[in-house]
Parts: sequence; structure tokens; C-alpha cells
Amino acid sequence: MPYTLPGEIVEVDPWLGHPDRRNLLRVETASPRHHADLSAFRRSGGCALQHWDAAPYRAWKRDAVVAQLHRVDISASVADSSMPMGRAAAARIPRAARTQ
Repeated sequence: MPYTLPGEIVEVDPWLGHPDRRNLLRVETASPRHHADLSAFRRSGGCALQHWDAAPYRAWKRDAVVAQLHRVDISASVADSSMPMGRAAAARIPRAARTQ
């Protein structure tokens, strides 16, 4: 659901002509958030989760990796990531590494 974060409880309306989509009316119960510079949001889409607090984001990302490994029957230890997020973090990663 655009403009929402995992774990949030939201109120939505149907999107006419699109039975699989909804329009966000309001967020009833929000996930932990922080302010993020989202100036490129509509152009890039890459910042959809940047306003989510770091700890729940890292746990969600780790759980996604664990689920995919489990799906293909790989048993491996997956550590919590301490990778920084946001524009300042992206600026420290060489551009060539970000576009691969």
C-alpha cells in the first residue's frame, strides 16, 4: 500500500476500476517513523521506506532475507544489519556500487 509502512493499520477505499488497489484515507496506527528528505520520492521510488525508523526497518529486511533463504531450503545464520540508511548513508557508498 503506497504511503504506508509494514505493521501499520490503515483505512482505505476501493480504487474504482482497479479491484486489486486501494486509496489510503488515513493511518490509524502508525509504525515508528522519523523525518526523511523525500524530495525525489515521486521520481525514484527508492525512498518508500526511508521514513521508517532504523531498527524496525533492519528487522523487516533481515526477516525478508531469512524467509527467502528458507523458501529455497537454505539454512544459514543471518546477522542483524547495522547498515545506515538515508541520503547521508547513500552518499558514503560509491556511485558504481549503488547502480549495480
